[in-house]
Amino acid sequence: MARRNSLLLLLLASLTLLLAACMADIDQTITFLADERWEVNLLIAFPAEVAPLAAGSVDSELTTLEQSIESQGGALDWERRNDENGNLTYTVDTSGQGYDMLRDVVGDVQVATETRNGERVIAFTYLPGSDLELASSYTMTLVGGEIISSNGIETGRGQVQWQNPAGTMEAVLTEQSALGANWLLPALIGLVVLALVGAAVFLLSRRRSAGRAAAPAWSALPPEAPPTYLTPEPPRPPTPAAPAPPAGQFCTQCGASLRPGAKFCAACGNPVAPKPY
Repeated sequence: MARRNSLLLLLLASLTLLLAACMADIDQTITFLADERWEVNLLIAFPAEVAPLAAGSVDSELTTLEQSIESQGGALDWERRNDENGNLTYTVDTSGQGYDMLRDVVGDVQVATETRNGERVIAFTYLPGSDLELASSYTMTLVGGEIISSNGIETGRGQVQWQNPAGTMEAVLTEQSALGANWLLPALIGLVVLALVGAAVFLLSRRRSAGRAAAPAWSALPPEAPPTYLTPEPPRPPTPAAPAPPAGQFCTQCGASLRPGAKFCAACGNPVAPKPY
């Protein structure tokens, strides 16, 4: 059966005297995730004066709480650290699903839900116990998708905070989306995909450029012009021979042919006898 005591109150109940003496600092954060999943992060810091006494008591209590939370299907991880000055710090991280288990972890917290426009809306109410008044400081932070209303101080998108609250803490908020604060991972994946696509395009263009540069020289020459065939000219008609001198027109001295109307033979100079009429 689930334990109906809160993680914080059980620690404070076992350490009331320590808190009264050392005035420890307490920082608690509740994150509302999708589908009624949640996370509780608790940090308690003790000064060096009581660190040896606090260590044994807190270790024993945390081990018992770890077993109880795991039996309900949740998870609890814790870590103890001592700094160089001897101060003692406990970090406790708890996670689970279902707001009934959250009440077991946190204590007198009231969580009511309703659906608005297909989105789960959470009405959160918490009155801290008197044990927290012994702490030097107490900070409560709620983290969700959107803070609709609250009586705390909004410290960021989807975050509201109370410091040393004197009364009931109230807030109305939505659950964090499935990505929630882990938007950085999808963004990085998108950048990696874009980088890979860009690299592939760059390498492909380089490969094409290298292929063109390595082609043989003749491939860059312009294509040869088709052969030109000359059309043969039509045969020219033969030049008519000069008419032969009329019969009898020969030099009586040397027998050379005489030009018409010549008075002397062009070959021997013999006078040509006039032509009888």
